Amino acid sequence: MLGLVSEPDAAIALSGIGALTALLGDFSFTEGPFAALLPTCLQLLLRLLGATEDLDTQKQAFGLLNLIIERCGEALRPHVMALVAALPALWEAAAGQSLLRIQILEAVQRLINLTGTDSPALYPLVLPLLGYSLDMRHPEVSEGLLEDGLALWLVALRNAPDCCEQDPAAAAAAAAGSSGGVVPLALRLLPAMQPTLEALLSPVPALSAITEASTEHLPLVAAILSSAALVSGPVLYGAVGQHVLAVLLAVIGNVSERGMLLIFPVLELMLQAAPEAAAAALQPVLVRLVGLLLGGKESNLVVTNALPVLGRLLLAAPQQFIALCGAAAAAGACSGAREGILAELCE
Repeated sequence: MLGLVSEPDAAIALSGIGALTALLGDFSFTEGPFAALLPTCLQLLLRLLGATEDLDTQKQAFGLLNLIIERCGEALRPHVMALVAALPALWEAAAGQSLLRIQILEAVQRLINLTGTDSPALYPLVLPLLGYSLDMRHPEVSEGLLEDGLALWLVALRNAPDCCEQDPAAAAAAAAGSSGGVVPLALRLLPAMQPTLEALLSPVPALSAITEASTEHLPLVAAILSSAALVSGPVLYGAVGQHVLAVLLAVIGNVSERGMLLIFPVLELMLQAAPEAAAAALQPVLVRLVGLLLGGKESNLVVTNALPVLGRLLLAAPQQFIALCGAAAAAGACSGAREGILAELCE
């Protein structure tokens, strides 16, 4: 079968790809016996992808490559960097071919899942791919790359090594200030992980343009913000804090009930991971939320799911909650002073 893949005739090469795809796709396939053939198989596939201009051959070859990554698992680890080195040239050669570039993004997702916490070694490949696939100025992004670019970013965040640790002093102080003794995550940055974290957060500015253009990808955006909050803790509200704020302001009060329900758990998680930093940076969002709750126009479902956000703030950062009530009163969310806001929320 490998000999067929190496044939210059496209029809013969396709038959070899089809046979290998059937072999690896079989439920009884085990990677052990195939492991010795992996270097040759990958070399032939990459050579074919670099040489052929036939779209059908390229699509099937990329499909086989993704299947190999998925099915061979740990046996593929020694060959990951060879694949990473070959993919940039294949990406450039696939310019204007969204279907091929989507398959490349899917392959990189699988490689990140395979490498896990060692995935920062792939960032020299991942970051340029994210920079392109999240840029709404490129026509092919809006035509199909965007969803896979967001999915790639989410996979990178979820497989990142620990960049933060719990700050015991901040957590204890927050717990002491709350009546229930609830201990928030209260994360702090591990200094050695700052370069990794900066790389992971570098695409955040693109999120505001994506959210303002359409709410189609809001579930992925919400998942990315949640993962970013857990990975980065208070760092998220530093250099890219204004972009996070812009995304949330584009959502809260401007989307359907379903969209609002998607974003409330994100807000609560942010307030849990970095209570003081998140509350201060996101105060305009929280003020708007209070105004919506007291405005009487939101559904019972929205109100019910929004109240835990404010409850989380009250438990994790009581002083910030009081400051929020004062800011909401000043913004006209309620007729009266800060105490009026508190009273209405309690009702």
